[in-house]
Amino acid sequence: MIVHIDDQGVTVLEGDDCTRLSVATTLPPDATDRALRGRGLGRATESGTAELAVADLRALASEGAAADWPDRWDAMIAYARRNDWLSADGLWVQAHIAPA
Repeated sequence: MIVHIDDQGVTVLEGDDCTRLSVATTLPPDATDRALRGRGLGRATESGTAELAVADLRALASEGAAADWPDRWDAMIAYARRNDWLSADGLWVQAHIAPA
């Protein structure tokens, strides 16, 4: 799944794809951070990653998802936990930020 950020806002693309998670943006870092914060979805970090709110991302990505999506989502979050990409409390997941 891709969190896509541009001057039109923040959307989730390929929400059914739980094998990857990234942020693609057409905006500079400060505007990317403002867009994520404004949407209530997270924040951009100085290290070029984003910290995304797991519950909010799940809600956005699950719209129109297949019946087996919740299991695939859980597997993606478990993978993030094993790789230390999930906060200790499970509220935030890290994703790389790349140009769209």
